[in-house]
Amino acid sequence: MQKYVVEPSTPEYSGSHAYRGLIPRGRDSAEISDVLRRYEAFRRERTDVVQAEARKQGLRLDSRSGSLQQRDQDIARHAEFRKWLYDYDVEKAAIAYLTKCGKLARA
Repeated sequence: MQKYVVEPSTPEYSGSHAYRGLIPRGRDSAEISDVLRRYEAFRRERTDVVQAEARKQGLRLDSRSGSLQQRDQDIARHAEFRKWLYDYDVEKAAIAYLTKCGKLARA
């Protein structure tokens, strides 16, 4: 993935930040494993989109990929994706997802 094209923070930070709110104290290891497995599946959907967009952005910025006018139009349309990427609250989204699927009972 072209890390600095679209992703402002490291995946390690994003994951650890979300884990903080997902695993209340006093949970057994089986429950923790289940929560982490579900969180990983949830996180993977977004990660796949971010990686695909990073690849597309790399191609957009390569002036050899086609017309410069088309490239400039694609970059301008990319603003909606950047908003989706940078306005994301990983902890809030993960807690909402796990609560919805019934796998997060707050202590």
